[in-house]
Amino acid sequence: MTCMTSLLLTLTLAAGGATTELAPKRTVTFIITSVPKDTPADAPVTLVGGVNDWNLEALGFTFTPAPDGTRTLKLALREGLAFEYRLTRGSWDTAERNADGSELRARTLEVRGDARVELRVERWTDTPGRALVARSTLTGTFEQVKGVKSPELGNTRDLLVYLPPSYRKGNKRYPVLYLHDGQNVFNELTAFIKREWRADEAAEALAARGHEVIVVAISNLGSKRASEYLPFKTRANNYEARGEQYAAFIVNTVKPLVDARYRTLTDAAHTGIAGSSFGGIISLYMALSYPDVFGFVGSFSPSLWVADYAMLDWVKEHPAPKGMRVWLDMGDHEGDMPGERLFNQEVTERLGDKLREQGAQVRVQFGKDAWHNEDAWAQRFPTALEWFLTGK
Repeated sequence: MTCMTSLLLTLTLAAGGATTELAPKRTVTFIITSVPKDTPADAPVTLVGGVNDWNLEALGFTFTPAPDGTRTLKLALREGLAFEYRLTRGSWDTAERNADGSELRARTLEVRGDARVELRVERWTDTPGRALVARSTLTGTFEQVKGVKSPELGNTRDLLVYLPPSYRKGNKRYPVLYLHDGQNVFNELTAFIKREWRADEAAEALAARGHEVIVVAISNLGSKRASEYLPFKTRANNYEARGEQYAAFIVNTVKPLVDARYRTLTDAAHTGIAGSSFGGIISLYMALSYPDVFGFVGSFSPSLWVADYAMLDWVKEHPAPKGMRVWLDMGDHEGDMPGERLFNQEVTERLGDKLREQGAQVRVQFGKDAWHNEDAWAQRFPTALEWFLTGK
């Protein structure tokens, strides 16, 4: 048994992982009390979410209509299970929305005994009639850099660059933070399920206090995201690991382009990289692979489970340099069961301890009532950004 395997076993037992499977099942009855008037009478309504891996075709999650117009779904779920979910009529084009047509935040449920959950669908995505017009939520000054070609990856993507308020008024140079999943960090129009990090609002608020930064949002390529963000071959990326090439793309193509086009502080102390989930993994990988380039790394809710926790062993073999600042965080609702949620936090703490032993400055934060989503990362991002810019 390796040292890391022993550590994981110890943490699993301490987190209650050995007893999680014995948690009793409870009956949760979901009842849709009303749907929009235009809902076809024969339209199947389904529940999709973490409980079925967001699989629209999963069996056993279709509501049964009743003569009184209600629809019912009964599920036997483990005590302590927590998950997000939404209602659809079988596709994302027919998912539920708010009454004004805006994107509905995912519903959440934590199983605490038998329960009855009443639901009301205000509107479907394809409901006809006037809906809230989607609008840009960009705040501040931006420039788009289109069609950045990657010789490292053989593909092309766009960059969206946030410029601080004083940028047009002088010759000052600025620190730079690079963010993965660029569609999600600034704008609801482009963000996944229209929830964004509000990184521009965070930067504007700090600028008002005299701390300015250039933020470069690097778009992901959808179906290529897992292969580019994960440096380890695993089922999650269909055993195609291109993280090394993606890291080289940022360092050898994107950063030189940004430094040439904008007034940047180019040294490692003023250059940061950050991302969430798989983006948290590639951020750690990049910072430790190129410590002369990045002096700050923000790893939000890193998916440390990837490839049997390969990142933990990789960090041991690629130690952080003395003084590198590492931000690690996790929500307390990341994981299906209580033991898994505690386990994820324990592993994150141990990763932070290892990086501290190597000489890094590390901050670890756990979000209360926080899930694995953009809303949670938006809440924690301002504190991480301030630490990058001020050291405080």
